[in-house]
Amino acid sequence: MRIIKNRMFQRRKRSDSILTWYKNLARVRKTYPALTEGELVPVNESDPCVMSFVRKTKDQEILIAVNLSEEEIKFEYKYESMILSSVDHEDGKLKPLEASIFLLK
Repeated sequence: MRIIKNRMFQRRKRSDSILTWYKNLARVRKTYPALTEGELVPVNESDPCVMSFVRKTKDQEILIAVNLSEEEIKFEYKYESMILSSVDHEDGKLKPLEASIFLLK
């Protein structure tokens, strides 16, 4: 039992763990009202490899982009800052299975 508890403790400390990702998502959701109150506007619905949409209020616009493929995809969008990404994000592309959240305004 002690080994299991120790492994769980070690996973909590890792920045790339799924637990850390969900904690960060919860923090982002609380910080940006557009994610909970905003209108949902689909972006580029014709691309089967990328699910992307904007959540917006009168004061804020947030872009969520998810690469659903196992290949890197060109993805260019102007944004003020990146809020959160599931991987080390590089401008102009989405890595395989990357999910990223961007502040547009």
